[in-house]
This record gives sequence, structure tokens and C-alpha cells, in this order.
Amino acid sequence: MPKHFALTRQVNPPDVEPKITLEQLWKGLELKVAHPELYLSMVTGADLSTEGEKTVRKMTTKSGVVVQEYISQYEGTMVYFDGVDTEFRVTNTISYDQNNQLLLTFSFVGGVPGQPGYAEKSTHEELNKVVGNVIQKTIDLVRESVQKGSL
Repeated sequence: MPKHFALTRQVNPPDVEPKITLEQLWKGLELKVAHPELYLSMVTGADLSTEGEKTVRKMTTKSGVVVQEYISQYEGTMVYFDGVDTEFRVTNTISYDQNNQLLLTFSFVGGVPGQPGYAEKSTHEELNKVVGNVIQKTIDLVRESVQKGSL
């Protein structure tokens, strides 16, 4: 099955409040860079450092795997997560649909970091459900932070 895939979720469905702004969503993605354990259940912690204009993040998973990645942020639009020792790239992209509705897309090239072979063993439907839940959790955590007034 797919080693490369992308999934998108609508940020503000009609029946959900409060509505998240572009600025709030971006702040949520910045928080996800610094504290991935809040957003990814398989992550126990991360250390950040800087190399030039890139952030270097070492994430530790519950299984003990350390994932090292270079992170590049393009304010209000995109975050790139590039594997240092492996050939993966993950993007978190903020965009709009034809009706000006805010969208969040996660794209994966080379599989899912810290989960060797997972994408290749999964169907599109399984990836949409499992990885789609990660996107939705990101949106839900941003919305909770907006409700609490912390974003």
C-alpha cells in the first residue's frame, strides 16, 4: 500500500464552536513543534536545538525509538519535518478550500516517522482513520486551547 500519502481535515465544520482562526491554528502548530507529546500519543518527549535557520528535534517514542528531524516553519502556512537519519518528510499545511474554509493537511513521504513499515502495511482507509485521527486531535487541542483562552 502507500508509502506516501496525504490527509486533510476541515478545521471549522459548520456545527463546531468556537471557530479557529488562521493565527490560532498556526500557534497550535508551533506548540506541536515544541511539545509533540501533547499531540502525538506515541511520543513521550522531545528535545529541541537550533542549527542555522532550522530547528532540530529529537523525539522519543513510547517504544524507545528516537526520531531526529529538521524542522522548517513558514509562518501561517507550512511546517516541514525532515528525517535526519531516515528518508521521510512530513508536512503540516494550512490552506483554504473553494469556500474559504480553513483546512489542515498532513502529508507523509517515506512513511510514518517512528513507525517503520506502518504505511506500507496499511490500506488507504486505515491510514485515513488512524492518521486522520491525529489531524483531528491537533485541531481539537487547538480548539480546547482557544476555549481556555491560552491561544
